[in-house]
Amino acid sequence: MRSGSEDLASIVGMAAAADILGAEMEGEVARLQAIRDRLVERVLTEIPDSHLNGHPNERLPNNAHLRFDGIEGEAMVLSLRDQLIAAALVRPAAQRRSSRHTPCLPAGCCTRSSRLA
Repeated sequence: MRSGSEDLASIVGMAAAADILGAEMEGEVARLQAIRDRLVERVLTEIPDSHLNGHPNERLPNNAHLRFDGIEGEAMVLSLRDQLIAAALVRPAAQRRSSRHTPCLPAGCCTRSSRLA
């Protein structure tokens, strides 16, 4: 292909992919929401002092942002990874080497007292 030429095969492929996405997206969103909702419901009912952060419904279909009072986050994430469960510990860059609680949570949904509980 010459410099400046349009990659027509990739353009057509992207258009086909967009068509497939448009046709399958509604069903995929519903499937992911059902999985997320089942996970959140079980965690909140079966694990004491667990909380869902953010709005229960107005969120991405594949997002469940949870907190657990009295549990150190890094140890929990490592334990989940040992069980082959995808998990992430979200902390501001300035605190990645510290066990201090994040100051960012009050802006979302948590009070200082609930973070320290």
